Amino acid sequence: MTPRMFRMTSLLVLPVVGCLLLGNVQSYGQEKKSESKASSAKKVSDEKKAPAEKKTRSKPRGRLPAYFSSVVSEKQREDIYKIQSNYQEELDKLIAQVVELKSERDKAVEEVLSEEQLEEVQKLRDEARARLKKKISDSTSKKATDSSASKSRDN
Repeated sequence: MTPRMFRMTSLLVLPVVGCLLLGNVQSYGQEKKSESKASSAKKVSDEKKAPAEKKTRSKPRGRLPAYFSSVVSEKQREDIYKIQSNYQEELDKLIAQVVELKSERDKAVEEVLSEEQLEEVQKLRDEARARLKKKISDSTSKKATDSSASKSRDN
């Protein structure tokens, strides 16, 4: 593998790994500029109503690289989507390898600690999870409260 190919592969793998680590595995296609926000909102509400009905796409979809959407033609767009789908299976395998290696690394690191240290680390992790859950629930309830308050002001 040449250095250039290595760099290109790294540039393809790193964003995918980042999305995986952040928990955002799905990739969404870009909307056309002519679509309005209202039609987008309608699509979202339709998707919520019938989640069991998944449409299969006849054309491959993906996400264009930054700044490409205003430059490429429709044919080029489809070619880019096909290229992305051709690489996706290999990228998924590499991501699985990265996840497995990180898991092995974490186990090896934990083996260095004593039983008491492991218990303390687990306690700290549990406390952090509890704080995060509380923060999420607080922000969710605050958004609901703010939303209802703004609706009452509008009326």
